[in-house]
Amino acid sequence: IHDYDKSSVAAYHIGETESSAVTFNPEWKRLLQSDELQRLKQLLPSTNFLSRSSSHELNNSHLGINGDDKDHKNALEMPILQPIARGQEATITLEGEEESVEQIELKPWESSKAALVVQVRFTDVLNILPMFDQVLGDVVIPFYKIYNDNKISGWFQVLPKGTLETIEIPQDLETTCDNSFLARLTNPDDETPEKDNQEKKNEVPMIYLEAEFIMPGDNFTDIDRETSIVVAEHMISSASASEDIRVGFIGSSISTFNTVRGVTGQVQFIQNQLGNVLNYIEIIRNAFNFTCPEKSAFILCCIGTLWLLFALIPTRFVILAAGLGQYIATFMSFISVNDTSASAGDKEIVATRTSSDVDESYNPYVTRIKNFFMSIPTNEDLRRYYFWEARKVGEREREIWASKRRAARLTKLYQAQWFGRVELKMQNVLEYTEDGRNWDWVWIFAIIQGHRFVWWRSEKDFDEGENPSGQIFFAGHSGLAGLSPLELRELRKKEIPKVVNIFGRGSKEQLKISLLVSDEAMKESLENAVLNATHDAKIE
Repeated sequence: IHDYDKSSVAAYHIGETESSAVTFNPEWKRLLQSDELQRLKQLLPSTNFLSRSSSHELNNSHLGINGDDKDHKNALEMPILQPIARGQEATITLEGEEESVEQIELKPWESSKAALVVQVRFTDVLNILPMFDQVLGDVVIPFYKIYNDNKISGWFQVLPKGTLETIEIPQDLETTCDNSFLARLTNPDDETPEKDNQEKKNEVPMIYLEAEFIMPGDNFTDIDRETSIVVAEHMISSASASEDIRVGFIGSSISTFNTVRGVTGQVQFIQNQLGNVLNYIEIIRNAFNFTCPEKSAFILCCIGTLWLLFALIPTRFVILAAGLGQYIATFMSFISVNDTSASAGDKEIVATRTSSDVDESYNPYVTRIKNFFMSIPTNEDLRRYYFWEARKVGEREREIWASKRRAARLTKLYQAQWFGRVELKMQNVLEYTEDGRNWDWVWIFAIIQGHRFVWWRSEKDFDEGENPSGQIFFAGHSGLAGLSPLELRELRKKEIPKVVNIFGRGSKEQLKISLLVSDEAMKESLENAVLNATHDAKIE
């Protein structure tokens, strides 16, 4: 299941409590959300734009949680993914070609392997050191137990860290312990068996927990489906990221030990020799798989010529021709040396060469053959050659996938009337442009959602759930604005037909911005979206 569901083996940090100071019976009254849970809720949009409700209540509405319910004011809400299993393969038609796709089936909630783990931490003089653990124990509640009971509450025993067991204190034992505690207050000198039971109970650490599972409704909308997709993608990406950076204790210890000891020269020599052998094997393989088309074609032509030669001519004639060729080559080289010596005898100064000046073992033909094969790249050479090309192709594929996912998220989840990448007029007091302008155009990513215009610095900030850089509410006096005489004088001629001015209510006061679009079609669609947003029923 880990191959196709990374979230099945991941641990998600939901939140923590504030410290209860120094006490033997702590009572945690406030719960704090973790950064992971806050980022997950930031990915979900709010629908009540002009209200002053907290983002916690707005995001809870998308998770199926009523923020006004008193039982959830001091609680942490976390979405849970339903278990999945590998299903049967199905055949689909994509761009005229049939492909087999492996389907995923939903498993019942009772089969979930998830669990709610509550860690009780403490701090003293010793455990602040790195070698000591700050965890007193764990309380592990399987998810199927919460699902079957719908809601659980009671005292649970704190077991050692890493346990997989759950010990719930029975209701009758809690009542007995409470009655014995009152009896001890009225008769402190009375020695009863109930007193021994209470002392044993006080020796066992336990905490009181409440957990509830809320199922979504039966009527699903496009917003609910897109919300589920966004939550699932974020949880799976978080699980993959945590898996990549996870380092085990044994692995880190061995790495540190090897770093301290170092690698001996003999081990390095063996590694180099093995690397050379593997390089030669890869060169021979790449010589025949057309990694270099010219060289592979030349090798195949030579092999085909030899095959044809041995097929048509008897082998004895080939051997005789090879021997005669070697004899003739030696004889011709001897004659050429004698002719050179006779012609040099008439000169006064003859340059002599000793055996130390000439490398007799040098053979130019062997060197050329060696260079021919050594110039064939290995797999590592190919990886280095095409590294940046592969990066560019991967970036393009990721951008296409991100744009498709962003478009689905904006149309189904955010229900945006318009979205795109435009340039925003920003003041720049530090430097002036060539035209003497103290402002410049800055690229932004903007959407029109409901009765507001929201923009981020880039598409990446929007995909990662960052807070918007700014927004304008189409409430009251708002809409499109024309170009002023000052703006007509500052703008270039090619910029004037592509500028759109929008004004409305900002976060503190009335706000007006200037946008530069890429073409006339984009300008027309943006203006129509602004007019539709301003002509709808406004929230004054």
